[in-house]
Amino acid sequence: MAAALRAVPVSHTLDPDGGVARQFRITEEGERRLDEEREGNVRTLAMMPADWSDEDITGFADHLERCNTGIQRLHGKPWPRP
Repeated sequence: MAAALRAVPVSHTLDPDGGVARQFRITEEGERRLDEEREGNVRTLAMMPADWSDEDITGFADHLERCNTGIQRLHGKPWPRP
């Protein structure tokens, strides 16, 4: 947890009932940084297939769906979920 606290601005509070559980919340700064990272990733992914053919894009989408479906199945969380 210490690494998460250093890497992304988060805050934590102790369990109000006195237990050992902690609750973590992303701070405004952490949320801003996460949004920036996500927007950068989306921009990059949008530019990547700019020169791909329609056939290439369709094939990539099919393989990506197959990959994601396999990961979800391996983790026991097949899609679509009930």
